[in-house]
Amino acid sequence: MAKKCLLGQNDFMKRYFIILICILFNLLSKNSIAQFSINDYLSNAKNDIRLNENKAKTDFLQDNPYRSPILQRLEFRARTNSIDILEDDYRLRIGPTNPSEIKANKKYYQLETNSLIFGYQYALNKALYERYQLILRLLSTLEKNNIKEKEILLQNDQIKILESELSNKDFDISEYIEQKENLMALVFEMNRLRHNRDKLLLKIRSQYPFTGDITLASIDMIGMDQIQGIMNLFPENLDTVNNIHIENLNQKAILYEQRIRIEKAEGRRNIGYIQAEYDRLKGDEFTSHLGVQIGIRIPITNLDRPDLNRRTLRLMEDKTEIIEEKTLLEVRCDLLRLDLNYLFDQLKFASTHLNDRQLVQLLNQDINLKPKGLLKAQKSILRMQKMESDLKWSIYNTFIDYLYYSGKLVEMPLKNYISRDLYDL
Repeated sequence: MAKKCLLGQNDFMKRYFIILICILFNLLSKNSIAQFSINDYLSNAKNDIRLNENKAKTDFLQDNPYRSPILQRLEFRARTNSIDILEDDYRLRIGPTNPSEIKANKKYYQLETNSLIFGYQYALNKALYERYQLILRLLSTLEKNNIKEKEILLQNDQIKILESELSNKDFDISEYIEQKENLMALVFEMNRLRHNRDKLLLKIRSQYPFTGDITLASIDMIGMDQIQGIMNLFPENLDTVNNIHIENLNQKAILYEQRIRIEKAEGRRNIGYIQAEYDRLKGDEFTSHLGVQIGIRIPITNLDRPDLNRRTLRLMEDKTEIIEEKTLLEVRCDLLRLDLNYLFDQLKFASTHLNDRQLVQLLNQDINLKPKGLLKAQKSILRMQKMESDLKWSIYNTFIDYLYYSGKLVEMPLKNYISRDLYDL
């Protein structure tokens, strides 16, 4: 008997051990599955493919700086006055490079290096902006889909109420048909939202190598009061001097202007020469055989002047476009700030109307309401919730638009501007 009890205890311990292993394995497998993080997705903008070109150029310039050679031309000449192999004189001619060309190329290297820094910031600004747009569109699409599902439930309730009145003599078949069509339209809209969701997920995966499920169930979004606080920190007048959009255009114009200077200097590349001579037949002493020549080229005209003039005119046009772009950027940011103020006022009105409406109080009370009346009240509340939701997403998008055009999106340290804690990227 004792033996049987011992065997039973052993079997129980084995089963308990197997169950414990299964539980631990299940927990480990769950923890090993990576969770999608908006912060990581936004931070991945630093690895955007458009930044690779900038990095490659930077690496190339570090190893291959622009340096014009000191000597442009080196010639050795030998001459004989007879058929024998003895040369009568030797000449070594050195053609130095125009100092202005050396200086212009050195300056261009410095400007190109600075331009790549601004180019990197400009490309990062654009890459971050696109990721913000995608993630906000995805979040708003998911919320719209949830609201649409509630609308469909309420629409089904309305149809059920009508179906319960089929036996009534005054039953209106036209209203029943209309509500059926409304239900179909709502289902189509929900399917369209889900299709858009799938497309957005595909775009996100094309940018971000994430293999798990992209779930955004619980996101601690930045509050409306936080957005207003951040906007109040920014000056009313846009700083176009340090704006990344304007600075990127300025750097392109500066580089173009420097290239014109290089081409002008290259047009006068041949400034002359210095020549050392040894003439075997000249004089009896060794010093009499030696001689030096100096030649100076006098530039009468530059053959490339018409082309250089055309390039200069284009540079003038580019500088005018930069001034115009500054004005457009200032107006755009002013309009976005104005839009934000308008949206905040609308949201405040909608939230007050939604929270303080007597209809909500009536629904919370234990009173007898007719099914149709109750349904209308529920639909009204859902419509107001939808309006409030649309306003919030408009504020998020307008806020990110402002940060992008004002250049604040890439100010260091980089921040996640849609998270409540403003995490570093």
